[in-house]
Amino acid sequence: MLRCRGLLAPLVACSLLLAAEAAAIDAQPFTASGTYLRGAGEPPSFQIGAGGFVEEIEAFLAGPGDALAARLSSEPPPAGLALAFASILSADATDLLLRYDVTNTAAAPLAGITFVSFVDAEIDETLNTFFDEYAETQGALAAGQSFEVDEPGFAFGDIFEHARAAALDGANAVPADAPDDVSMALAFTIASLAPGQTARFELLLSEDGDALGGFRIRQRDVDPRSPTAITFSGSASIVPEPGSALLCAAGVGLLAARRRAARRG
Repeated sequence: MLRCRGLLAPLVACSLLLAAEAAAIDAQPFTASGTYLRGAGEPPSFQIGAGGFVEEIEAFLAGPGDALAARLSSEPPPAGLALAFASILSADATDLLLRYDVTNTAAAPLAGITFVSFVDAEIDETLNTFFDEYAETQGALAAGQSFEVDEPGFAFGDIFEHARAAALDGANAVPADAPDDVSMALAFTIASLAPGQTARFELLLSEDGDALGGFRIRQRDVDPRSPTAITFSGSASIVPEPGSALLCAAGVGLLAARRRAARRG
């Protein structure tokens, strides 16, 4: 794990939980697989909030029976799976949506596909170091969803190893009463993916408290001079096939027409 250290919208509106004041997210270029790593010796440039910077975003994908998940920054998806990535910044630059579409390209259904997103960010590192932060969790996990908060592995944490094994431990090892260097991970398991079917994993990074789904992790700094809070959340779904989507839309249209006709009668 090569990482540096120094002392120094409309698409998601229906599932966002609106919150308070905003600053901005200035996202740096992602790889084609949806990963990001601040280069060794580079100044922080991936801004989130008034004083937060992203160090690393990594993604892992495990196929059926895989002992280790593919690390998508340096490895291809497992056999039988194809990946497409897109990032969407809200109009006010307060929410960054990361969308990973995983398609079954095999001839048979694939069972137990797990996607893991790992985020390592710092709040006001140049002002008060990076090891005076903590995390809190809110809400309930969805079926097939898991999480972990830990020190990222430079001192005591094993979150990166757990993400690599697609087996997060469901614990917050950096709570408010034991602040340190915070990193966060969310995982989602799809029970079965049919041939040609696509699983969509969406992760939301927010600097104004918005969240996607019913569970969120919030990273804060103990220093009152550092008001930035980073909220990390996500969801998983199966993308309808184009034919199914058209059929559904036609059915909704037919139902609406029948209701209008009934009212006229």
